[in-house]
Amino acid sequence: MSYNNFSYNRVRIDEFPGVVKGVLEVVEKHNPSALKIEGMYSRLLEKRPLLNLISNKVKSEYSEPILELRKQRDQLISAILLQMRAAGKSSVPAITAAWKAISPIVKGCLENVLIRNEKVKTEKVNAFLETYFTGTELAESGNILGIHLNIVKMKELCDAIVESETARREAKATRRQADPVSLRKEIAGDLSNLIRAIELAEVENETIDYGLLKAELTELLLPFTTLVRARTTRAKNSEADNKTTATDMSSQTITAAM
Repeated sequence: MSYNNFSYNRVRIDEFPGVVKGVLEVVEKHNPSALKIEGMYSRLLEKRPLLNLISNKVKSEYSEPILELRKQRDQLISAILLQMRAAGKSSVPAITAAWKAISPIVKGCLENVLIRNEKVKTEKVNAFLETYFTGTELAESGNILGIHLNIVKMKELCDAIVESETARREAKATRRQADPVSLRKEIAGDLSNLIRAIELAEVENETIDYGLLKAELTELLLPFTTLVRARTTRAKNSEADNKTTATDMSSQTITAAM
């Protein structure tokens, strides 16, 4: 393995995070401290969070958790509506009274809300929760009907959704303000230093076997280095072809003029 002459800064931005994460995972598995390369490994590891700022992926790490939270919220809404329908059929006076107290806000805010878009759904659910938790009368009715705990859980989920959506907006804003090219150059320098540290450590520590680590890194990095060199070659060939075409056209123009 000898990649000292290879510039990792030439790896495409959308491919670069995969290279860095792969190297970190391989090195970590082989115990960088035991291999006497912990310093350069730690330095590159500190830069790992920056990879999120140079990723071109639109989908953030917050999207799937938010979707799961919304799914759980909708399941609770369905459960509450089912419980309310069952309570509406009861002939027990206390249950009937509780149902009459809470039924108007359930019908006004939650009924048919699951078929609405997320914006309307959020507004309706928030209005329900705000009304429900104003005072204690509705909560008492909810306890009688057995829906109070589900409503409390739904509020917790809604709060978690708001928190996650806020974090997602902040992360997207930070990513938009980042300079991917400069970040790639900075992290590529630390990656090269780690590769050099491995080669130097092998020379300095003859009793330590670096063979398996080097083999795994070669397997990881070779496709990327090959791809970069192939792209470079194609670009040079394309440039040469363009120059040849321009020269031929120039000669034809001169000939025609004569």
